[in-house]
This record gives sequence, structure tokens and C-alpha cells, in this order.
Amino acid sequence: MAERSDAELLRRTCEGDADAFAELVARHTARVYRFARTAVADPDDAEDVTQETFIEAFRYARRFGGTGSAIPWLLGIAANRCRTLRRWLRRRPQSLETLMEGEWPATDPTAGNETPDAEAHLDIRRAVADLPASYRVPVIMRYQEGLSYAEIAEALGVEPNAASMRVHRAKNMLRKRLRHLWSPE
Repeated sequence: MAERSDAELLRRTCEGDADAFAELVARHTARVYRFARTAVADPDDAEDVTQETFIEAFRYARRFGGTGSAIPWLLGIAANRCRTLRRWLRRRPQSLETLMEGEWPATDPTAGNETPDAEAHLDIRRAVADLPASYRVPVIMRYQEGLSYAEIAEALGVEPNAASMRVHRAKNMLRKRLRHLWSPE
């Protein structure tokens, strides 16, 4: 039996077929989580964003207007959930203990066990995380998720030229922040 398209699964979901939505969730959970994990950094927050994304997708399944993959639509929902979470986190008072519980690099550079690749990867992740959301989200969609500019535009509700420009500007910001990775010491 041929695999059902995302559009078919969402149509069947609207008709009350819970198994169709379960299939859609199983098909795309890993990708939505990977996007959220990069966008918000904390694994627990990324799980929350992923769950909220699929709850909202279920609630608004009738609004899916595409005929192909639901990934741009789902990542657009996830991007909105990430923005909401980041706004909430900025307003939430935090104790020193809460701040210290953040995720730390797995290797200890002072122990001499960090590889140049691991250090560069960590620098890149930090630089991407420091980008404003309007640039961070499109660059993650483009280079981590492999979406086209048209799909990014659809997910963010902007024109394809605007999506392309945001990715271009994000790359320029990253080049400036990560210049040390390519220049000799």
C-alpha cells in the first residue's frame, strides 16, 4: 500500500480518523523536535514545543492548505511556539540555581579532551542561538531542515524574497561571529 500524503492524513484527521493523525505525528515528530531543540536549546522545552506544535496542528488541521508535505506548516507552528516560549522565559524571574541548571558542554576544555570539531560545533550552535529569532528560525529551517525558500516563506507567512533575505542576513551575522574558525591564529 502506498504511503498516504500529509494532506491526506490531515484531511482524514478532520473526518475524525485518529489513526491518521497518529501516523502524521509519528512521521514528523523527530524533525519538529530537532528544529525546536536547535531553536530553544533546552531539551525539555523542545519536547514541550513539539507537543504543543502537534496539539495546535490537530486543533487547526482544517487550516492546512497544502497538497504536499506538512513540514513547512508544522515548522511554522513550532517557530511560533518557540517565540512564545522565549518571550515567557524572558519575563519569568529566575533564581541563580535555575540559571545554573542550564545545559553545559559535554567536554571540559581545561582537561584537554575537547576536539577542534567539537569546539567549532559548539561555537556554531552558540552563534546560531544568539541570533535574533527573525534570523535564527529561517537559518535553522534552511540548513538544518533543508527547506526551500518557498517552504520557509510559507512556514513564516512571508514572501520568498523576505525568507531568502533573512537567511542571507543570518549567514552574514554568523560569518562575523565565527570569523575565528577560518582565520589563522
